[in-house]
Amino acid sequence: MVALPHGHDLILRFLAFLWVRVVSEAFLWGAPGTLRSMERERFTNDEVEQVLGKSSESALPPPNLTKHMFVMGIDPGLSATGYGVVEGGHPPTAVLAGVIRTDTGAPMAERLAELFIGLTQIIEESRPDVVAVESVFTNKNLQTAISVGRASGVALLAAARAGLQVSEYAPTAVKSAITGDGSASKTQIQQMVARLLRLAEPPRPADAADALAIALCHLRAAPLERAR
Repeated sequence: MVALPHGHDLILRFLAFLWVRVVSEAFLWGAPGTLRSMERERFTNDEVEQVLGKSSESALPPPNLTKHMFVMGIDPGLSATGYGVVEGGHPPTAVLAGVIRTDTGAPMAERLAELFIGLTQIIEESRPDVVAVESVFTNKNLQTAISVGRASGVALLAAARAGLQVSEYAPTAVKSAITGDGSASKTQIQQMVARLLRLAEPPRPADAADALAIALCHLRAAPLERAR
């Protein structure tokens, strides 16, 4: 279990004593056409360099990205929250990506606790410079919108407790930044993320691809924000 920060209030300190199960699917891109499943472990520099040496080439011109910035993108959801860490550069590099799944049969409070502890552990292991979260969008299904809103709040809390700067981006803004089309499909997002990160195949599952797209969106937007 991840140790909760010192000085936490009573409710969050109580979470440290909860026995929770966080199911996380992390992936490291290896040889073309393969995905290696890993339990939440840190990737060595040698592994990352090996990925760069074997990844596919992209015909796209180098995007305007911030070098040496590690951005953690989060696609919040109660049942599945996608996360992805990208290093800015020419080209940008995928460090890790995966999904945190919560127990659908557990009470709401316990599911949110699972998500908080899982995100806290990933932040501590990957040590990003900033966190980018997809903002809550209007959904015709009220229950879905409420669930996503709760998961988004947990993501913001985990980042804030780690002392990280947080930026939020609307789904249409992320799609426009990655594909140039604010109404792009998930398949188009996956394909463009693979091209921008020079991956051998589109990242899966879609939640992880969305998280990588959010991180890429921030890398594109960060220089513009600083210029204002």
